[in-house]
Amino acid sequence: MKKLFTLLAVVFSIASFAQTPVINGVYNPAEGWGPAVATGNGTVGWADANARTLYVTYDNNYVYFGAECSAQAWQQFVIAINNRPGGSNTDSWGRSITYNHTNRPDFLIRGDIAGGNYAEIHTWSGTAWGGLTTNINNAGTEVKGIFAGTAPFNGFLEVRVPRSVIGWGLLGDVQFIIGGNNNDHGCFDAIPNDNNSSDWNLPASATSLSNYVTNVTMPANLGFFKGEVKNNTATISWLSNTESNFSHYEVEASNNASNWNKIATVIAKGNNSNYTATAAINQNTWYRLKMVDKDGSFAYCNAVLLKVTGKKGNIELLGNPVKDQIKISINNDKITNYTAEIFSLEGKRMAVKNYQHAGGVTTLSIEAPSAKGTYFVRFTNNGIITDVLKVLVD
Repeated sequence: MKKLFTLLAVVFSIASFAQTPVINGVYNPAEGWGPAVATGNGTVGWADANARTLYVTYDNNYVYFGAECSAQAWQQFVIAINNRPGGSNTDSWGRSITYNHTNRPDFLIRGDIAGGNYAEIHTWSGTAWGGLTTNINNAGTEVKGIFAGTAPFNGFLEVRVPRSVIGWGLLGDVQFIIGGNNNDHGCFDAIPNDNNSSDWNLPASATSLSNYVTNVTMPANLGFFKGEVKNNTATISWLSNTESNFSHYEVEASNNASNWNKIATVIAKGNNSNYTATAAINQNTWYRLKMVDKDGSFAYCNAVLLKVTGKKGNIELLGNPVKDQIKISINNDKITNYTAEIFSLEGKRMAVKNYQHAGGVTTLSIEAPSAKGTYFVRFTNNGIITDVLKVLVD
C-alpha cells in the first residue's frame, strides 16, 4: 500500500490556487505536479494507445492525476485507485478487464480522452459499483481531454477528484489505463505497464491487470504550518508528524505567490518535531515550505499569507459574517484592475466580478452566495493572486 500523506494547514492558504494544477489539458511543472510517479515502457500499445508518464499531486481540497499519453479520439481512460481494504476485481463499466491487483480498486474514474466533456467516479460500496451514469464533468472543470492535430492524438490528460470523495488520509495505489469505448474492449496500454489487448473482440481483447504505482510518498507529514507577524518580523512555525527518509526544509517567500525565493534552510530533526524560522517583513508576503527527501525529491506544503497591517495595498473585509452583500475595502494608491472570484470550500467557483479600483480607499460590493457557509474571495491583478479572504455567509 502506498501512502500519499495529507498536509493540513491551520488556515486556508493560497497554495490551493497558486500551487494547484489548472485543469486545462496542459502540463505545467510550475503548477506543483512534482516528479512523475511512473513512466511507461515507450512501446505503443493496442490501437495506437501509448501511456507514457503519470503524475499525482494534491492540495487541501483535491487529488490531481495527470497523464502524458497518446490515443485515438474514441478511446477512453480509466484511473484505478486502491486506498482501503476490500475493493472489486470487476470493471464498473463492464469492460473486459479483470483487476487482479493484490489490493483491488476501490475507485474507478473513467472518461473521454480526446477533448470530451464526460467523466464518472465509480465507488465500490462493498457489494456493487456506485456513481455510474453521473457526469462529474458537466462544467468541464474536473477533467480535460487533450488532443488536437492528427490521430493518434498526443498530449496531457488532467483529472481532479475531491478529497471529500476519495478520502483525506492515505491515497493508496494507482494505475492509469487507456481502453476503448465498448464492453468488449480491454486495456490498450497502461502505467505501470501491464497486459494489453491483442484483438478488438473477445476472448483476445480481455485483459487481466495487476500493477499499481506504489510507494509514492510525500517526504513529510505536517501537523500544521502557520505564521504570524510581530514587530516587523514574520515567524513561520510548523510541526512534523512523520519524516521518512527526510533531509531538510527550505522556507520560501513571495510577494505575489508566483515568484519564490529561499530565505532559510532548516535541517530535519525527526518525527513529532517543532520548527521555527523568522524573517524581516515590510509588505504582505506569502510563505511556504519546500520539503526535501534524502534522494532529492521534494514537495511543497500549502502557503500562508502574512499581512503587514496599516500598509497600503491591503484588501480587507468590512464585516464578517455577511448576509446579502460581501463588502471589501481596498487601500491602494494606484489605479488597479482586479478580478474578484468567490469559491466554495470544495474549490468550485461561485461568482466572478471585474473591478477597477480608482486609487486611494474604495469599497467593492459583491453579491453573497445564497447558501449559508464558508467561502473564499480570491483577488488577482494581471493574473497574479494578491489576496484571499475567508468569508462566512450567514
